[in-house]
Amino acid sequence: MKSEEDDSLEEIDPEDPGDATDSAGALRAPAVRSRSERAEAAGKRHKKRRKGVFDARRVRFISFVVIAIGLFVASTFCILAIWKYASRDTAWRALSTLGVVAGTMFTFTIINEMFGSSMEE
Repeated sequence: MKSEEDDSLEEIDPEDPGDATDSAGALRAPAVRSRSERAEAAGKRHKKRRKGVFDARRVRFISFVVIAIGLFVASTFCILAIWKYASRDTAWRALSTLGVVAGTMFTFTIINEMFGSSMEE
């Protein structure tokens, strides 16, 4: 369980030299940032991400749906082959088709996210 003291932990800013002097020439303490300030700074550093040629969220959703339907159909044919309502050849063809479709959807999703303009979050 986290206590409220954990959030108040502070860390020395690595970008701030420790021996810096203020305007009067006296040494000043290094800048200290809280955990929330560090998280905010990290979010600003990773602002840009790839948009994709097509909307990446929709492409991932469509890939998921197509692979899920293919998995359901292939497993149905395999069960039918186990109970000898379909041939073994049908089961292997269903599994091969599932592999090709899943591989194609996975590859298309990856390529879509590699290309396209970048956008700011």
